[in-house]
Amino acid sequence: MLDTDADGPMSAAARREAAGANVIRFPGRVRPVPETAVPRTDDAAATLDRALLALNQALATQREAVRVWRQSLGELAGSVGSLAYNLRVLDAGWAAVSAGLKAGTGENTGPPA
Repeated sequence: MLDTDADGPMSAAARREAAGANVIRFPGRVRPVPETAVPRTDDAAATLDRALLALNQALATQREAVRVWRQSLGELAGSVGSLAYNLRVLDAGWAAVSAGLKAGTGENTGPPA
């Protein structure tokens, strides 16, 4: 049998669990409407001008975000390239150490510490 609470149907198990619980209800998501988004009683041309201005500002912000993102990608590419180079050098050093150990020389011919 189902009961209902303020949010809809509730099972018997949910009722038992809720009976001893301190249920905190979260408010619904309500986004505040910015003042610039509220149409004024001006004529349609003024409303359109405000909308276009807001759109241009949003596009400028988006362009800046894309510019920063591309710059970050460039820096990341440089870091990854440097890391790859250093890993190749380290790998070559370990290969030389391994070859020396396999040859029985025991010499450390790898990169200096």
